[in-house]
Amino acid sequence: MTKKSGNKSAKKAAKQAGSSSELQGNAWIPYRTGIIIIAVLSIGMIAMTAYQAVTEFGMTWGEGLLRGLLFGGTLWIIFFGFILLNRLLGRH
Repeated sequence: MTKKSGNKSAKKAAKQAGSSSELQGNAWIPYRTGIIIIAVLSIGMIAMTAYQAVTEFGMTWGEGLLRGLLFGGTLWIIFFGFILLNRLLGRH
């Protein structure tokens, strides 16, 4: 191995290490966008779960919506749980 190729690989390794530390410090998406995505997904999950509960299991719409709210709410619990975890670990 020549010195020239050794320098290239050292520079490449340093560049990769720098880019990985940049990714850890920044959020992938803005907070507001995350809230909108979770809201749309949870509403869709509520509707799909309620529909499936009524059509497949013969539940009333009230029971189906209750089950849908339960499953849709778990998305919010997971979302805010990860935010809390990141704040506790100091990665704001």
